[in-house]
Amino acid sequence: MSRPRPGITAAARSAADLVAGGSNREVALSDIHVREHFNPRQDFSAQALQSLADSIREHGVLQPLLVRPVQGRLELVAGERRLRAARLAGLSRVPVIVRDLDDRAALIAAFRENLDRADLNPLEEVRAVCLALGSWLGVPQENVPALIGEVRNQGAHPRGAEVREAFEQLGLGSVESWWANKRPLLTLPDDLAQLVRERRLEPSKAVLLARVRDPQVRAQLTRRALEDAVSKAELRALIARQRSEAASPPAVSLEETRRLLSAARLKRLPTERQLRVQELLRELRELLG
Repeated sequence: MSRPRPGITAAARSAADLVAGGSNREVALSDIHVREHFNPRQDFSAQALQSLADSIREHGVLQPLLVRPVQGRLELVAGERRLRAARLAGLSRVPVIVRDLDDRAALIAAFRENLDRADLNPLEEVRAVCLALGSWLGVPQENVPALIGEVRNQGAHPRGAEVREAFEQLGLGSVESWWANKRPLLTLPDDLAQLVRERRLEPSKAVLLARVRDPQVRAQLTRRALEDAVSKAELRALIARQRSEAASPPAVSLEETRRLLSAARLKRLPTERQLRVQELLRELRELLG
């Protein structure tokens, strides 16, 4: 069951009407062409697919796939997971809705279906946005974040109006909000990205942890975030405290220094080391003025 996500505007919601009025029929699985890189979902869990395949064996494909005619064949617009599960279940034919959609209409329909699905993980959601914007704007998916950054930073960017219109039509909110809250997910370290994919770590916490450069320190803080269920505010405080401690020079105990420089201890040192200690003490006096 899909559910509307907050932030999807009326313009994007109305895109669902694109599937209305299409013809319903059953077609052979072999007749459906899957367009490469059209689906932002990359993580097809074997366990989840098997579970869906078992359900399909018992109940059939309850929600038809959305396809469109392209150059004499049927191209999948939405429903790749159902398609894969149907194959796994041993089906030879599946129900489809055939709708005559141009590239932009197909993009909006596929984007909305993908974004509405509760089982799309946060990284796949960001990938879906980049894929949709890349297709809309005619730029490679990997170049989308850089273009959005330029539009955000340059008030009179030559493609600014076009980018902002795409955001509005796809129901993405503002360029500035997406850049601040979603774009950082694209550059997460592998360990944090995997935790976000598995939904074990909230995206906002992962973004905070990604700012910790030391992998060992980051791993320690990540364990705290996972095991102690700290809030975002608490995690931010932990990171700030760690940075403060790392920036502070190690405190040297005055008592410890006196103990090390005691006359009895110095006398036990070999002559060569005694001379070296005296040199260091002279340097220390010079430094302290």
